[in-house]
Amino acid sequence: MLTVSLSRILAFVLRRRRPSPAPEPHRFYPIYDPSRPHSAPKQVPHD
Repeated sequence: MLTVSLSRILAFVLRRRRPSPAPEPHRFYPIYDPSRPHSAPKQVPHD
């Protein structure tokens, strides 16, 4: 019974952590992407 609980928690944490670090860095660093040069001035607000 304990193993099932641990497995469930592990799966939940892994599932919650897996999709977070994947799409986050992709949308967090649009400037680093050479395919989106127009996103650089949009993310960096230069007065």
